[in-house]
Amino acid sequence: MDTMSSSVVSSSLKSASLNMITQVMFRMVTFAMNAFVLRHISRDVLGLVNVRLNLLDDTIMFLSKEGFRLACLSHKGKEGWQKVVNLMWLTVPVSIFWSLIFYYVWTYFLPSPSSDLLEQYHQAVLIVAVSGVGQMLAEPPWVAGQVLMFVRLRVVMDTVWVMTRVIVLCLAVTYMPDKVVVVWAWGHALAGLLYVLGYYFAFYIIIKINRDHSDYNKAVNYHFPFTSVLELLPSWPGQFRLNQEQWTVATSFLGQGVVKQLLTEGERYVMTIFSLLTLSEQGIFDVISNLGSLAARFIFRPVEESAYFSSPSCGRGVCQWSSRTKRTVTRCSWVYSGSLD
Repeated sequence: MDTMSSSVVSSSLKSASLNMITQVMFRMVTFAMNAFVLRHISRDVLGLVNVRLNLLDDTIMFLSKEGFRLACLSHKGKEGWQKVVNLMWLTVPVSIFWSLIFYYVWTYFLPSPSSDLLEQYHQAVLIVAVSGVGQMLAEPPWVAGQVLMFVRLRVVMDTVWVMTRVIVLCLAVTYMPDKVVVVWAWGHALAGLLYVLGYYFAFYIIIKINRDHSDYNKAVNYHFPFTSVLELLPSWPGQFRLNQEQWTVATSFLGQGVVKQLLTEGERYVMTIFSLLTLSEQGIFDVISNLGSLAARFIFRPVEESAYFSSPSCGRGVCQWSSRTKRTVTRCSWVYSGSLD
């Protein structure tokens, strides 16, 4: 018990530390990118990309996967992984549902940009919506990596995701300034593709290494739960089963998810829906907001994620909370953290 507790605490601290470092790095990179981009394109394009299109992606991503992630992070590992994998694959049809809805909202109901950007904007909305569905393919290995405490893997993949989008945008404003919006959208799709492939490739390498060292693992009484990447795929329709408790938790987080998303991105929704600011003003606001929110995100976001990271171990016996207490505490911290963002 002491060894397990020490391991969980160590992994949680490592997760919080690395998350803080990556948050600062991502904010600095984003701020530098915005400063570079403003020298080459109009502020309207910056507002369209950084506010309107990023808000579409954030909304689809959050509503499609957040509840499922929190439900599966409580997995204890004793009852096998197939039901967890099956549950995470449900994010794909859920993301299709949200992508269709928000594609039509962003295309036909929100205020349109200027005529010279309208065609690019419609293409970019479609690309971002489709990309949102594709990114859900990475959810099974993401959850497995979190539960198995692969902290560095997540940091590496998040870095690949951010840097790919930054590099493509900088190349677009330099060499194709008249097509920045649609090129950024394709860069976003490329980042999603690399993110998905990177997770599966990482698990392929990890599984291969554990298979090659199976004798040593037996000697130290260590059992890696996966023997093939194919085990991260869903069951056939006739054998598709879910853990009912995890399914209940995932669906119960839907309402809280909407509240947290509104608290987190409330100012962007107001700007986007009611056109209180022009696209140019929205672009400047986003640049300043990224820098101004650095302190809150630096402190509270890593602590929140570290708590989720260590919460599965509470179910393994490191800390003895009732399931109702854990669910209540998680919901409160989840919604509260959104207000801090």
